[in-house]
Amino acid sequence: MRAVYILPALPLTAAAVGLVYLSAARFPRLRWAALALYTLSIPTLALLTYRFWDHHVGPEEFGVWWLAVSPANLSFLIPLALASPPLLWAVEVKGAAGRRGNIASALACFGLASALAAVLGQHLFLAAAMFALATWNTAGAAVLEGKKAARLLPFLAPLLLADLCLALGILLFYLDDPSRSLSFPAAALKPSGMLAASCSLMLAASLSRLGCFPLHRWMSGISRGSGEMRLIHLLAVDLTLGTFLLFSVTRAFFAWDGPWVWICMGVAAVSLIEVARELLHASGDVETWGLLCAATGAAIALVASPGGQAAAASSRLALWAGVPALALVALGREGPRGTGWSGVVGGMSLLGLPPLAGFASLWMGIEALSGGFAGGETVIFLAAVPLLIAGAMIAGTVALLLPRSGRKTALGLAAPAAVLLTACCAAVGLYPGAIMDYFMREYGLSLNVPFAYWTSLGWAALICTGLVLAAFMAWSRRMGACEGMEPRTERALPLLRAGWKFPLAPLQGKRFRAALVCGEVVLFLAWTGIMAYLGVL
Repeated sequence: MRAVYILPALPLTAAAVGLVYLSAARFPRLRWAALALYTLSIPTLALLTYRFWDHHVGPEEFGVWWLAVSPANLSFLIPLALASPPLLWAVEVKGAAGRRGNIASALACFGLASALAAVLGQHLFLAAAMFALATWNTAGAAVLEGKKAARLLPFLAPLLLADLCLALGILLFYLDDPSRSLSFPAAALKPSGMLAASCSLMLAASLSRLGCFPLHRWMSGISRGSGEMRLIHLLAVDLTLGTFLLFSVTRAFFAWDGPWVWICMGVAAVSLIEVARELLHASGDVETWGLLCAATGAAIALVASPGGQAAAASSRLALWAGVPALALVALGREGPRGTGWSGVVGGMSLLGLPPLAGFASLWMGIEALSGGFAGGETVIFLAAVPLLIAGAMIAGTVALLLPRSGRKTALGLAAPAAVLLTACCAAVGLYPGAIMDYFMREYGLSLNVPFAYWTSLGWAALICTGLVLAAFMAWSRRMGACEGMEPRTERALPLLRAGWKFPLAPLQGKRFRAALVCGEVVLFLAWTGIMAYLGVL
C-alpha cells in the first residue's frame, strides 16, 4: 500500500465515526465507542500524514486522486485534526445525549469530514461541494438541537450566500479558460476581466465565512440556535474554512495587489469596529459568544490583507491561537464547576498576553502590517496597529466577563478538553519560532520571529503580573460577599458611558468585575512593555 492512501483515510474516518454516532441513536453505548474512535484516530492519522509527507516527499506536493497535502494546506489540516477531538468532547459535556443528540453529534462529525476533505481537495468543484456540505451539516445540527428551522433560516442565509459566491467564482474561473485544470494554479494569476469577478466572489465567500461586515451577525445567530454544536461548526469548521479560503484567494489564486488589498482591509477594519461596538452593547451571553467568533475572523482578515509571506503566516497563526482560545472561553462558561479557569486562560490568550499563543499571533500581525504598508503608507500602518490591539483587548475583556450558563450536569469531559487546549495555547506561545518553522516551510526561509522561545524577561513579567492578578482576585473574593448578588449594569471598561450595556457575570459582585478588569490592564501593560523591549513598537 502506498503512503498517499492515508489522505482519503482522514475524511473517511471522520465520516465513519459519524455513522457510529447514528448507530448510537439505537444503541446508546456506541456513543462512547464513537468518541474514543474519533479521539484516537483523527489526530493519529494527521500526524502520520505529516510524517509520511515529510519523510517521503519533503516540501513537494503529496497526493492521490483529487486529494493532496502540501505546505500550504498542511498548516490548516494539522490544527483542525488536533483541535477537533477536544471540541467534540465539549459537545458531550452535557451528559446523556438521547436520540436527537447522537444524530447531532453525527452531523458534527460529517461537518468535520467535509472540512478535512475541503482542505485536502485539489479539485475546485470538490472544494465547493465540501464547503456546501459543511453548511448543510451545520443547519441540520442546529435544527436537531430543538429549535425551529424557521428561526434559523435568517442566520443561515449568509452561509448559503457564501457557498453560492464560491460556486459562482469557481464557475467563472473555469469559463475564463476551460483548458485550465480545475486545481490550484501553480502560479498566481492577475485578476482582470472574468478573473476579477471570480476573485470578488471568492473573496466575498471567505469574508462571510469569517463573519465580516455586513454579514457578521450570522455567527451570533447560529450560536443562539445551535446550542453546543457551535463549538464544532463555528470554531473547527467555519473559522478554519474561512481562513483557508482567504489564504487561497490571496496567495494561490490571484496576484494580491491594487484594490483587492484595500477591499479586504476595509471590510476587515469596519467589521472589527462594528463587532467591537456590538460587543460592548451585547447583553446576552450567547450573542456575545457569537460576536467573539466574528471578532476573531475580522482580525484574521485584517492581518491577511497586506498579502505577502508575513501576512499568510500571521493569518494561520491567528487561527491556531484563536480556535483554542475561543474553545476555552466556551468551556469555561458552559463546563461544570472547577473549569472556570479555562475561560480566563482563553480570554488572556485573546488579549495576546504572555506566554500564550495570542502573543505570537498579534506580534506576527503587527509584522505583517508593518511590511505591507511600509514607506509612504505609514499612516495606514499607524491606524491599523491600534485597531488590532484595541480589538484584542476588548475581545479578551469580554471573554473574561462572559456570564456562565449555570449548567449543573456534566460528565467531566470538559476538564481534559480544557487542559489539552491550554497546552496547545502554551506550546504555540512558548515556542513560536519552532511552530512557525514546522508549518511554514513553503517559504524557503526563516520568518522574522524575534525569539524562538521565551526569554527570562518574559517569564519574569509573567510571574510578576500573575501575582498581581492573584492578589486582585483574592481581594475581590473576600470583599465581593458584602455586595448584593443581583447582577447590575455597570461600566466594565474605562471611559465608557454609564448607559452602555455589558455582559455581566451573574452571582458576582462589582468588585469582582473591577478586579478582573484591573488585573487585565496590568497584564496588558506588561505585554506592551515586552513588545517595546523586542523592538516591535
